[in-house]
Amino acid sequence: MMVSLAVTAIFLGVGALPEGGAPTLTSNPPVADGGAAVSENGYFQISWTLADAGDDTVFVLEESSSADFANPIEVYHGVDRSTTFSGRQDGVSFFRVKSEGGSWGEPLKVVVQHHSLGEALIYLAAGAAVFLSTAALVIFGHIQHRREGLHQ
Repeated sequence: MMVSLAVTAIFLGVGALPEGGAPTLTSNPPVADGGAAVSENGYFQISWTLADAGDDTVFVLEESSSADFANPIEVYHGVDRSTTFSGRQDGVSFFRVKSEGGSWGEPLKVVVQHHSLGEALIYLAAGAAVFLSTAALVIFGHIQHRREGLHQ
């Protein structure tokens, strides 16, 4: 029985495969035109489906740094249909899934590429400007309110 792997980087559903097929992987964030799911924050979720799999079907999820899975690492073994990864550094990983005793589904490529330092600093500056503007409005509004209260 083959299992399909799906990386759900922000939730992408995958249809069921015909009976006896491999599992299908999906990711969140979803796979882009380049054939890879791209995470800009080091967080992603991988989900898989298998037609006619029962609730007690055991799945094996492997990760590798190469597309040929020369040195795979088992990252999940159990009955769940998804798993989440966080705190990942920049890089490329490949994932594949199968049901116990089944065949491997198509691999999924996940690229972690964090925002650049320049982009992060722009977000920080924009956030600081919004915070300071809000604080200034609150302070000046309070001062104005007190002045109007004293003149009555």
